[in-house]
Amino acid sequence: MGGPVLFPLALVYAVRGPREQFLLRMAAVIPLLFFGYAAAKTRGEANWPAAAYVAACIGVAGMRPVWQRAAAWSGMAVVLAVTSHLLFPVLTFERDVVLARTHGWGVLERLRTPEQLFPGMAPGPTAVYAPTYQLASQVAYTAGVETDTVGPSRRKSQYDLWPELELKPGQDVLWCSENGAAPPEELVQRFGSVEGPVKLTGVFRGRRLHTFTVWRMRTLNSAVQP
Repeated sequence: MGGPVLFPLALVYAVRGPREQFLLRMAAVIPLLFFGYAAAKTRGEANWPAAAYVAACIGVAGMRPVWQRAAAWSGMAVVLAVTSHLLFPVLTFERDVVLARTHGWGVLERLRTPEQLFPGMAPGPTAVYAPTYQLASQVAYTAGVETDTVGPSRRKSQYDLWPELELKPGQDVLWCSENGAAPPEELVQRFGSVEGPVKLTGVFRGRRLHTFTVWRMRTLNSAVQP
């Protein structure tokens, strides 16, 4: 993500940079090598090597002006290409992570009025459970409702530090997941019955980016608190 020029220059700087800048050189090469290896084992994230380019830019500042300009203009080209894709996507990718992470979340606003999704449900906002903290936080931000995480796919997050949701016996809540994941058994057993799912599709400029499935968890058992 540093661009076609800054990335190789970072490696050159790490190997052939001034000896007195050893710590800066290592600050550039170690993150690149470490996260490069990690990305070969699992799906990488664009922010992983970001810290390396801070030191790399210092190194490039001591190189010839032609390399400085090449790194700057190529980096700007990458930024403009990504930004234009976010605003006016032309190319189609099998898995467009950048576009999916920035668009298509507005449909989650419908969770604020669950009675429109499940006729007969009490009107007004209710708590929403999700399998990951990423989705739970998107629901909280977009719909303005209380959220929590539950299930085998959840990871340690701020939700583990916050108090558990305060639910009343007999209350209905929602389970929201992406790509069809059903509510986990540990959540289902807390309620009298389950209804759903209802599908919500998040689109941007005609492209389907998200498919959310929403389930109604009916009547919280009085003897079991989440």
